[in-house]
Amino acid sequence: NVSQDQKTVEFKIDIVVLAFQKASSTVYKKEGEQVEFSFPLAFTLEKLTGSGELWWQAERASSSKSWITFDLKNKEVSVKWVTQDPKLQMGKKLPLHLTLPQALPQYAGSGNLTLALEAKTGKLHQEVNLVVMRATQFQENLTCEVWGPTSPKLTLSLKLENKKATVSKQAKVVWVLNPEAGMWQCLLSDSGQVLLESNIKVVPTWPTPVQPMALIVLGGVAGLLLFTGLGIFFCVRCRHRRRQAERMSQIKRLLSEKKTCQCPHRFQKT
Repeated sequence: NVSQDQKTVEFKIDIVVLAFQKASSTVYKKEGEQVEFSFPLAFTLEKLTGSGELWWQAERASSSKSWITFDLKNKEVSVKWVTQDPKLQMGKKLPLHLTLPQALPQYAGSGNLTLALEAKTGKLHQEVNLVVMRATQFQENLTCEVWGPTSPKLTLSLKLENKKATVSKQAKVVWVLNPEAGMWQCLLSDSGQVLLESNIKVVPTWPTPVQPMALIVLGGVAGLLLFTGLGIFFCVRCRHRRRQAERMSQIKRLLSEKKTCQCPHRFQKT
C-alpha cells in the first residue's frame, strides 16, 4: 500500500515460484512391492510445456544412469525413451507420476528428476530416494536387511510378535541365530516411529515325515542289498570250499605217488 495525499494506492503482484512442492522425498518399500513416485508442482499455469528426465544412482551401481525421458505439452505427458530395466510406467497427466512394478534391492538408491520449462530460465529439480527391505530365513539364520539411502540414526530391529526386540541397532543389517517359531517382525524406525515393516513366519524344524511309498522303496532297496550280500557271501564260501577240496585232493594224490614211486634211482647199485 502506498499513501499519497491521504489516498491509498494498492498494488497486487502475483509471484509464481517455479518449483516442485518437495525438494526431496523418500519412499520406503518391502521387497516385491509396487513403488509410486510422485512429483507435484508448487504452481499452476494454463499452458505448461517442457521436457524432463530422471537419472538414477543405485546403491549397488558404480555410476548413475538415465531411467526415463519425457515431454510435457499443455499438461499432457508423453514418454520419449524409457529403460528396460526396470520397466517404468509414467502417467499421462500432471502431476508427474512414475510407477516401478517391483521394489528390488538392485533398484534401491536415489534419483534426480529435472524439468525444463519452455520459455523459462533454469530447470526444476526434485530428489527422490528408494529404501528397500528384505527379511529372509536361511537354515538357522533369520536376517533383516535394508538397501538405499538411510540416516545413521535409523534403527533396524528383529522381534518376535508381541515380544521385545531380540536385536535392535543402528545398522543396515541385523540377524538372529536359531530363531523361535512364530511370526517375526523386521522394523525400520526413526525415534520410535516405524517407517517400514516386513513380517516373516518361522516354522518349527520338525523331522520330515517319511511317506509310505518311500518306506516301501527303502525296504525293497534294503532287501535287494541284503540278498545280494548273502549271494556274494555264499558264492565266496563255496569257492573257498572248492579250492580247499581241490588242494586236499592234490595233496592226497602226491602222497599216493610218493608211496608207489618207481624212480630209476631205486635200481642203481652203489
